[in-house]
Amino acid sequence: MQDSAVNLDSKTARKGLMGILIAAVGQGTIPLYWILLGEVEAEAAICYRAVFGLIFMLMFLGLYSVRREFLEDIKVKNNWIYIGLAATVNFFVWFLLVWGAQNGFVLDLGFGQFVQPLFCALMGMLIFRQKLGMLKAFALGTVFTGVGCMFVIYGSFPWLALLVGFFSAYYLVLRKQAPAGCASGLIFENFFNTLLAVPLLLWLGDPAFQVFADHRYGLILLLFGSGVITSITQIIFVYGVQRSTMVTMGFSGYLSPVITVFVATVFCGEPLTMDKIVGFSFIAAALVMFLTDTVRTSRQISKLNVH
Repeated sequence: MQDSAVNLDSKTARKGLMGILIAAVGQGTIPLYWILLGEVEAEAAICYRAVFGLIFMLMFLGLYSVRREFLEDIKVKNNWIYIGLAATVNFFVWFLLVWGAQNGFVLDLGFGQFVQPLFCALMGMLIFRQKLGMLKAFALGTVFTGVGCMFVIYGSFPWLALLVGFFSAYYLVLRKQAPAGCASGLIFENFFNTLLAVPLLLWLGDPAFQVFADHRYGLILLLFGSGVITSITQIIFVYGVQRSTMVTMGFSGYLSPVITVFVATVFCGEPLTMDKIVGFSFIAAALVMFLTDTVRTSRQISKLNVH
C-alpha cells in the first residue's frame, strides 16, 4: 500500500491538517446529538443516519463539479472495493458511537478516540512503512506509556475504547486507498451504508418505524439532521485525510477526544477518574513533543527551499 500524502507540499499538508482539526470539533461534540436521539434505538439511529445522509449527499449531484467528479469516480475499481469495505467498517463504528453515547459511555468513547490516533501511527509505520524521527518516536512511546497506565489503573478491559480506536483507524487505512473525492466519495459511503441500513431496518420491524407512525416531527427532523451533520463533518474529514499522512493524523487526532472528554464530564456528568487523568497527562506531553518536532522539521525544510 502507498500513502500518497507523503509527497504533498507543505501548503497542501497544512490544509489537510486544518480539515482534520475542524472535523475533530464536530466529531468531539456529536455524542450530545446522539443523546438527544435517546428514544431511538442505536441500531435504528445509525440506519436513518445512513439513509438520510445518502439523500442529503445526492443533492450535491446537482452541482456540475460534483456530478462530473462522481461520474469519473464510479469508473474506478478501487473506489468500489475500498470504499465498500471502509463503509462497512464505518457502519460498525457508528453503531459503537451511538450505543456508547446513549448508554452513558461517553468517556469510554473519548478514551477510544485517544487510542485511535495511536493505532493510526502504528498502521502508518507497519502498513505504509512511514518512518518517525527520534522525538516523534519518543512521543509515540510516551503515548504507549500513558495508554498502558490507563489500562492498568482502569482495572477492567476497556473493550469499547479498543474497538472504537482500532476500527476507526482501520477505516482510515481503507479510505486512503480510494481516490474518490470528498463529496463523491461520501456518496459512495452512504450508498454502501444504506445497503446495510435498509435490510437492518426491515429486520428491526415496527419499533424502528414507530417514530413516523406517531408523527413525531421533531424527532424525525433530528434523524434527518443526523445524516446532514455527519455528512458535512465527514466531507471535511476526508478532505483532511487525503492531504495528511497516517502519522500526522495519528497525533493531530487528539483534539477530538479532548472535546469528547470535556463533553462527558461537563455536560454528561461522567466522573473523570484517576486512570483517565494519568493517561491524558502522558498524551498531552506526547503532543507537545510531536508539535515541537513538526515545527522544527518544517523550518528546516523551509530553509532548504530558500537556499
